[in-house]
Amino acid sequence: MKQSFTFILMSFLLVTSCNDVAYEKASQIRLIKVIQVAESQTNIERKFPGRAAAANDVTLTFELSGKLNEVLVKVGDRVKSGDVLASIDDRNYQNALSKAKAELKRATAQYERMQKALQEKAVSKQDVTNAEAVWENAKANVEISQKAVDDSQLVAPFDAIISAIYINSFENIVAKQAIIRLIDHSKIEMLGDIPEDVIPMVELGMDILVQFDAIPDIIIPATVSEIGSEASEMTRTFPVTLLMDQPLNASILPGMAGKGWRPADPNNTPASLNGFNVPITAIFSDNNGDQYVWIIEGGTARRQAIQTGDLTSNGILIKGLMGGEYIAIAGVNSLKEGQQVRLMK
Repeated sequence: MKQSFTFILMSFLLVTSCNDVAYEKASQIRLIKVIQVAESQTNIERKFPGRAAAANDVTLTFELSGKLNEVLVKVGDRVKSGDVLASIDDRNYQNALSKAKAELKRATAQYERMQKALQEKAVSKQDVTNAEAVWENAKANVEISQKAVDDSQLVAPFDAIISAIYINSFENIVAKQAIIRLIDHSKIEMLGDIPEDVIPMVELGMDILVQFDAIPDIIIPATVSEIGSEASEMTRTFPVTLLMDQPLNASILPGMAGKGWRPADPNNTPASLNGFNVPITAIFSDNNGDQYVWIIEGGTARRQAIQTGDLTSNGILIKGLMGGEYIAIAGVNSLKEGQQVRLMK
């Protein structure tokens, strides 16, 4: 019985020891962040959703308070730069301008009399200086009053479409109150979110094709105008802005949903000939200054020598890969040859 108990105890200790070793090995398997190197950067046709936005928009306000005379436009109207869109009752401002002009006329005459009298030594230089100050003040008052009259009209700053009107005719308004919103209809933007495994291949000025759901028969050429520098914590995507002209036979309005993609390269040039665009964080150097990336194969890290090329807007070009490999893009300085890892794409 004693021998039986001893055998059971030794078996228990052996199993526990094996479990501890297995746990220790499992705890050493590191979760590593990777991207897959595209086999051809010039042949990417993954489509990503986006939404149209105005490339240029503004909400107009009056600089003055007063009673609104009339709104001369309606939502959807197309207007030209300099068109009057609305006006407020300017009678008080016109009266103020007339008064300022009369004061300027009187001050001008007084200043000229003082100058003539100084030549005859009938007045002092200080009298002339005082008259000049009154004249300068009167000129400033005319300019201020004239600006108030000009500001009584709301004018379009550029060719645009009226997208919203926030007031009605004959309402009393206050300065800086929102009156009319304009959007520039000559150019349109698409705001999209690009996954982090693709963002290294996106560059400023890159040609993109865009298609909107409302007009699926029209493909619109666009270019990348902005690339976000930080990924969303929730979606792990980067914001990218595309800029395009309005098509001749359709009208893209803000809010329209669509998709964008990179047009295929007709020459089908392999990216490995020109270099793959990867995050700079994927590259590390040894003591000799040679540069490497970690290729992850079968859950194991393998060091691969590479040659670096030009910096891009969001990464660096490298040579030495075939395309299709998974490479580590974080914590590369702490990995070891043959280390077991798990992929976090």
